[in-house]
Amino acid sequence: MIFGIEKSLKEAEGKISDEDKKTLEDEIAKAKTDMQSDDINVVKGALDSLVQTSQTIFGKMYQGANPNPNGEAGTGDNGGANN
Repeated sequence: MIFGIEKSLKEAEGKISDEDKKTLEDEIAKAKTDMQSDDINVVKGALDSLVQTSQTIFGKMYQGANPNPNGEAGTGDNGGANN
């Protein structure tokens, strides 16, 4: 999971703010440290926090990439499907 988020972060280079990048990098570093704990609650908490942070940051990135304010993909043209 951590590796996937790191990969997504690299792919998002230039698409997210420096502040969001730093926040996510810090959260990744914390999760890596906490993964070494013997306490399952610490591990689970670190992963939950990382997932929540990454979803928020990547969600903002994808929302900015979609110009449709309703959050729907596409141009609104259904290609005549209702004809």
